[in-house]
Parts: sequence; structure tokens; C-alpha cells
Amino acid sequence: MDNWHLLQHGSPAQVEKAVKECIAIAAPSSGYCPGSSGEINPTTPVVNAITMYRAIKKYGKYPVKRLANSR
Repeated sequence: MDNWHLLQHGSPAQVEKAVKECIAIAAPSSGYCPGSSGEINPTTPVVNAITMYRAIKKYGKYPVKRLANSR
């Protein structure tokens, strides 16, 4: 997940949506390890970091289904 724009300035709903989309696109071929694109900056809202973690646990369980419009 984009650790600057999304995690720092996005809403928790935007963070959860991005996690779900990334997992649905990348995970079905296995080996995908979701996370932030770098360190979690000290100014990142804690709720966004927690939302990312919880969404990864929620949507990152195998088997993962692709989104209908993904390759």
C-alpha cells in the first residue's frame, strides 16, 4: 500500500478498499505479501495502519479469488 498518499492521507475505507483490490489482483498466483510500500511514518494515522493490518488478515486468506475485471 502506498505509505505516503494512501496511508497518510486516505480514509480507513480507502485503505481497506486498496488492500482488498491489491490482494484480489496479486494474490491468486501465490507468493504475494501485502504491506506498506515502505516504513509506516510516525505521522501516519494509527487507524489507517490498523485498518491495513486487519484488511490483510480479512482478505488475505487462501484461496483468494480474483476481481472480475482483473487479468
